[in-house]
Amino acid sequence: MDLISTLLKNMTSEDSLSALKGVTGGSDKQVESAVNSAVPTLLKSMTKNASTEDGARSLLGALGQHTNTDPLSSQIKNRSEE
Repeated sequence: MDLISTLLKNMTSEDSLSALKGVTGGSDKQVESAVNSAVPTLLKSMTKNASTEDGARSLLGALGQHTNTDPLSSQIKNRSEE
């Protein structure tokens, strides 16, 4: 399974969509559509950024700040409560 498919599977699970709906107030269809559009766009931008040494270093640093291994739905809910 490729990275985009893996991310989309996690982000469009029932729990993740429910958490995103709770944060955004959107419908199932709206939230799923937004996720399906955003993930490939974000990965394309990250890939472009990582194509230079400075960009790759910056991206690695940013990704290193995100080490939470809780389920995505929990992370979404916890983030919205901050």
